[in-house]
Amino acid sequence: MNGGHVLDQNRERIEAAIQKLDYKVNFFARGLKTNRSMTIGVLLPTISSPFFGRVVAAMDRRLRQRGYHCIVCSYEFDPEMELEQLRLLAGINVDGIAFVPEHLEAAQLEAITENIPLVLVDRIIPDFTCDAVVADSLNAIYSAMEVLFRRQHRRIGLIVGPQEISTARERMVGYRRVHE
Repeated sequence: MNGGHVLDQNRERIEAAIQKLDYKVNFFARGLKTNRSMTIGVLLPTISSPFFGRVVAAMDRRLRQRGYHCIVCSYEFDPEMELEQLRLLAGINVDGIAFVPEHLEAAQLEAITENIPLVLVDRIIPDFTCDAVVADSLNAIYSAMEVLFRRQHRRIGLIVGPQEISTARERMVGYRRVHE
């Protein structure tokens, strides 16, 4: 069952026993033995956003290609739930966490994910060093504004999001910089 070398006659007997007993793999029990759960926790501010839905779908597809499963949690923009859900993922022994942070600070994140590989998605946390996948929001807004200016638009509004979020701050910087 674990991909080891087994004689064909033994393999047939094992497969017959699996069928007869209706055996199902217990991923949590396997994780205790191997110290690998083959799961990645994904923590998002909301699962209802089309953007985050596409991100999760892409992650899930790539993870499954590599034999991993995805456990998706949402904190619905609630700071207490964000902390609770992150602790939950760390506590169930996931092999890594992909996290879209909003309210947590570096010290909190370090304490919870001390020995768990972590990738921040779409946002970074000041004074916290880890891998991150983020868009170049500053230059994206700058380029978009340049196009609008070239087309003679002058009254341009911008919705950037809460300034506590790194990408929202970068969008505002790009917007202001193009006006300079």
